[in-house]
Amino acid sequence: MVARAAAMKVPIDCWYVILEGRELRRGKPRVARRLGLDLVLWRDAGGAPRAVLDRCPHRGASLGHGKVRDGQIECPFHGFRFDGEGACVRVPCNGPDAQRPKHLATRAFVLREEHGLVWLWWGREREQ
Repeated sequence: MVARAAAMKVPIDCWYVILEGRELRRGKPRVARRLGLDLVLWRDAGGAPRAVLDRCPHRGASLGHGKVRDGQIECPFHGFRFDGEGACVRVPCNGPDAQRPKHLATRAFVLREEHGLVWLWWGREREQ
């Protein structure tokens, strides 16, 4: 990610406004291209903004065409669900008690909502 930012000449290790909070409604995913990446954004069960890459790691479908269920983003192809940390938390064909498949995680981004704006941390990993 840092190398890509350098190629784009975008400063790293700082916060960027990516949209207004009112643009992100509960229960409805929103696709946005920011900082050279296609993202899907949604609000989790507590109302906090969340963002991951807009591509299911299983078959590459746009997660933005899926649904928000229980605060998680659900892929429109096979119903895989991802939480706000990018972890795959549900694979329908595996049943509810199945172990979470770590290899199917997607890239998540740190977001903050302040002053009516949604901010994305762009840079090296940092503490929440």
